[in-house]
Amino acid sequence: MGLSQLVRQVRMAKGWSTTQLGVRMGYAQPHISQIENERSRHPGGWIPSEAFLRKFSEVCTSSVEEEALLRQRLLVLRAREVVPVEVRGYLSSSVQESMPAPFLTRVQRDVGRARAATMKRVDRVCGLEGRLGFVLQGFGHLTPLEVGLVAHALTQPADQYLLLAGYVSDGMRALLEDDAGCATVLDVIAGVSPTTRREFEDFHSRTIAKAQKKPVKR
Repeated sequence: MGLSQLVRQVRMAKGWSTTQLGVRMGYAQPHISQIENERSRHPGGWIPSEAFLRKFSEVCTSSVEEEALLRQRLLVLRAREVVPVEVRGYLSSSVQESMPAPFLTRVQRDVGRARAATMKRVDRVCGLEGRLGFVLQGFGHLTPLEVGLVAHALTQPADQYLLLAGYVSDGMRALLEDDAGCATVLDVIAGVSPTTRREFEDFHSRTIAKAQKKPVKR
């Protein structure tokens, strides 16, 4: 999703017209329409200001946490348009993609009402550096290992989180459904030290490489 699309999506979710949004922000309606019309911004390179995006985040959210998350999301998208083409790749487009909706719904439910406090704790325990709230707003990915760590921090079955996140193959899915003990194994892996996790990952990589070299029996 691009910057123009996100601005339009947020405005429409609030049920406001471009005129109503302009009144709340102190901007003229044509200015809002120009921002939402991506074709009008390229190839000329016209880009909304940081001040506009910060005000937009303030007007369209109802809490400090929501404002910060939306502001981050908008500024990342703006940064991708501002930076030179040669370094744009460092602002990976993958951060604009979201985790599967079933996964987000499940984690949001498990986080519960004490949302801010719980996310802060999970972020700290899992070493996510504030990314969890960002991800739960539909912006960015967690790796399979991070998904397992979040499940462990929220005392939830890691296999269920991995299934909902789309990180489990059909073969592993069948294994998990047949053997409930696999969930315990995954939980244990999620709770080990960083050094041990790297050893698991190295072992996993070597196993896959070995399996790929093995001739298929006919």
